[in-house]
Amino acid sequence: MRTKWTITTQRPKGPDLHRHQSAIHPECGPLSKPDGHMPGGHGCKMAESTTKRNQRVRTANKACSIARVMAVIGDRWSLLVLREAYYGTRRFDEFEYQIGVASNILSKRLKKFVDAGLMRRVRSEDHARYYEYHLTKKGEAFFPAYLALKKWGDDWLADAKGAQVLFREKGGGPRVEMPPLLTSAGKPLEVDDTEVVAESGATPFNKSRFGGS
Repeated sequence: MRTKWTITTQRPKGPDLHRHQSAIHPECGPLSKPDGHMPGGHGCKMAESTTKRNQRVRTANKACSIARVMAVIGDRWSLLVLREAYYGTRRFDEFEYQIGVASNILSKRLKKFVDAGLMRRVRSEDHARYYEYHLTKKGEAFFPAYLALKKWGDDWLADAKGAQVLFREKGGGPRVEMPPLLTSAGKPLEVDDTEVVAESGATPFNKSRFGGS
C-alpha cells in the first residue's frame, strides 16, 4: 500500500508573508519546520535513510560508464572538436576556424582531451613553433560512437535535402556506416528486446537494482 502524504501551507503572521510548506507523514508527523530544521523521531530517521539512499545513487551514477563519458565529452564544443579531429584537423588555429569557437573554450577542451588520454599534443613537423593535436588509440576508439551519433542526427535532424557529409573508405571505397543492431535471430533489435543486468564491476546499489547476469 502506498503511503499517503499531506502537504500543508502555513502563512506566518506579521511582516513575514513568506509561505512555508511541509510534508506530513501519516505516522511520523511533519518532516520539516518553518525554521528549516528537521524534527526528531521517525521523521529524522526517515530523512537519514533518504540521505543514505541518495548517497548510494550518487555513487552509482559516478561509477556509470555513460556518466564518465559525459564528464569528458558531454558538451557541444567537445563533440565538435572530436568531429574535426575525425575530419583530419590537427592544429589549434584550424580547430578554431572550422568550429568557430572562442580560443579560451577551445584551449580548455583540447587540454581536457589531452589529460583524459584522447589526444596527444605534439610539435608540428612543418613548423617547429606550432603544436598539433593527434588522436590517440583511446580517441580513435570513440569513432564508432561518433558515427552512431552522426547517423541519428542524419536520420532525425538533417534538412530535407539530406546530410552534410559522409565517411567512406579511402580510394573511393564504400560508405562507412554503423551496422544495424540485430538480435541473435538476425532481426532488428529494439529497446524492448533488451534487459539490464548488473555487470562484474557494479556498485552494491546497481547489484541490488539490476541483479546478476
